[in-house]
Amino acid sequence: MPEVYCIIVAARSARRRKCSIMGAMSFIVPGSVVRHPGKPEWGLGYVQSVIGHRITVNFEEAGKLLIDGSVVELDVVKDDEARP
Repeated sequence: MPEVYCIIVAARSARRRKCSIMGAMSFIVPGSVVRHPGKPEWGLGYVQSVIGHRITVNFEEAGKLLIDGSVVELDVVKDDEARP
């Protein structure tokens, strides 16, 4: 797995450091298709917004839910796996 880096911007300086789960979350953007690893019965989820660690997802079988990205690492679905 490639290393993920975040740019941390403070008042007057910027520094680079390795990121953990929050770095992986940067790949989840509105429009992404995801699955909740602990709730496969929810089906595919369509990301509506990402604000900090809060991810709003509209799941096929569970409806719109707010996911705490610092607790749950959603699986991003590849384009060829997503149903139309």
